[in-house]
Amino acid sequence: MRAHLSHLVLVVVSLQFLCHVAQSVDEDTILEATTGATGGDYMKHLLIELENDPAGAVVKLVSYVRSDDYRLVRVKISAESRGKQTQFMVADGIHLLLKMLGSDFGPRQHAYAAEALHLLVSENPDMAQLFGLQSWLPGAYGIKELIAFVQRGTQDEATPDEILAAEEASEAIWALTQSSVDNLEMAVDKGAIDVFADSLESGGSPRLRMWAGVVLKKLLADIYHSPDGGYRPNARRVMDNKKARKRVAERPRFVETLKSILKSGRVDGLVP
Repeated sequence: MRAHLSHLVLVVVSLQFLCHVAQSVDEDTILEATTGATGGDYMKHLLIELENDPAGAVVKLVSYVRSDDYRLVRVKISAESRGKQTQFMVADGIHLLLKMLGSDFGPRQHAYAAEALHLLVSENPDMAQLFGLQSWLPGAYGIKELIAFVQRGTQDEATPDEILAAEEASEAIWALTQSSVDNLEMAVDKGAIDVFADSLESGGSPRLRMWAGVVLKKLLADIYHSPDGGYRPNARRVMDNKKARKRVAERPRFVETLKSILKSGRVDGLVP
């Protein structure tokens, strides 16, 4: 593994489907809280709430950072969301969010935490790296916990909240590993490849299987000494995943599962 303290980064907040829209904080509430104050002041207020009432505050945090962007897949974020990422970084709330990945909270809170995490690190390599560094502190949580959420949500007996947490954790892992080679190595080291292969083969949540496929593509590629772990002409290869690719390809159901997904064609009406 490359850097000492820079590995786990994937941890808390990603819930967005219809089941949580009703619980989102409306715009008037945000405007009322920010009257006469800057956005940075409101973020500090949110983090105080996150320390005292984490289950309630994380819902507000997700709504605030999301900035009315309710697309199912958000590969590009708005300038407004980017500004709120900066507010969060300056307010130093990473450790509070990571705590919500722990066993003191249930699957629904894990889902919100993972969604928040995704929103905060998307297209932001510095934030992704900071989450990874912070997760090494004593008592902190990170990528290992996110992977565990995915594994739990893949089981046949998983509850709706566990499935939701798995969906949000998958998206958070995707966001964390897109721009940080340390987070990428950590995810591979913690067994994410087999967990996501299981998720893809499962007959469960289409959203979870979608993110499993996207994450697997990244995890199965060789990892290079570059900012995002991707190939560069002059970059040294730090992890050869040839054996992992062979192992996954030889799984009895894996290739047939991919064929089945391809044959199912386009799914209309689900993605805005």
